[in-house]
Amino acid sequence: MVFLKKILDMRRSARLGILLLIREQTRAVWSWNWLETVARNLRFSLRALRRTPGFTAIAVVVMALGIGANVALFTVVRGVLLKPLPFDDPDRLMMINEAGNHENDTAGFDLVSGGMYAEWKKENRSYSSIALTQSIRVGLSGSRGQLPEKVKSALFSWDMLHTLGVQHALGRDFTQADDSPSANGTVLLSWGLWKRRFGGDPAILNQTINLDAQPYTVIGVMPAWFDFPDPSTQLWTPVYYEKPEDTMTSFSNHIFSVVGRLKPGVSAAQGVADLSIISHRIHNAHLNLPFVFQSARSRPLLDHIVGNIKKPLYVLLEATCCLLLIACLNVANLLVARGRRGAGSWSFAPHRVADGCA
Repeated sequence: MVFLKKILDMRRSARLGILLLIREQTRAVWSWNWLETVARNLRFSLRALRRTPGFTAIAVVVMALGIGANVALFTVVRGVLLKPLPFDDPDRLMMINEAGNHENDTAGFDLVSGGMYAEWKKENRSYSSIALTQSIRVGLSGSRGQLPEKVKSALFSWDMLHTLGVQHALGRDFTQADDSPSANGTVLLSWGLWKRRFGGDPAILNQTINLDAQPYTVIGVMPAWFDFPDPSTQLWTPVYYEKPEDTMTSFSNHIFSVVGRLKPGVSAAQGVADLSIISHRIHNAHLNLPFVFQSARSRPLLDHIVGNIKKPLYVLLEATCCLLLIACLNVANLLVARGRRGAGSWSFAPHRVADGCA
């Protein structure tokens, strides 16, 4: 019995020891020891930096220049190129253009005729919606005693906001009935113009303002961030109400920019091929007219908005990355030089002591 009791006591002691060991290991893992280690290392690093203020200042300045330049330029690149456009599903938005008659003929690439736009809109099978716009300037005056002024305006087809996937901030959007020669004049205001000229008063809705001495009813106000197709645009009016019929049916008068939204599952190449078939047919049917182009091209709306600054921005970003690499190499060289100097002074110290003893 005594022997059995000893065996049981030994087992209990072993079990208790295992539990204590597990508790200590758990405490080491889940405690704040890592934070104490970081704080200790940080204090040691600060003391080491204080001992060499010249080296510290040079290293901090060099790294600050490299990191600061990278952060600043990456912020620009992200805001301009990497951040998606504030539209609904912007990857499917394409800027559509007419192309020249030959591969190296770029005439007519930037703008589209009203007649070709109408044919594309009616016959294409690749785009869920196609809309057009044109930037103009108008004289704005009203009945509240403000001085008249010239403002940047844009003509929209009635479904432009639907194509972009944008909602108005106040009021309503254009309807198809607004976008016709027989309709009454309607206008959408930018947020900035609404605040600046009308004091942000919601009562401006359904009121009349004069554009080029013609009455227009204010039907809505756009969000503060919306500035398509140009950052200086301050109001929008329907294009078919503004333009004469012969302009909107002409195949030779290239004055409009066209935006299209690809259907789900349709690639940009398929969309261009679809529109090019229509353009080729129109071209062959109007051989007697000049500048009726026989193909189409497209590019993402983001590329159109960014323009030619995309490549220079990426080149500058690569240059600043090289600058950061050079800064890191310079600091590494300084550390190596300081380390060699310290090692050299340590290695010669014993010889001086030995000579002194001799």
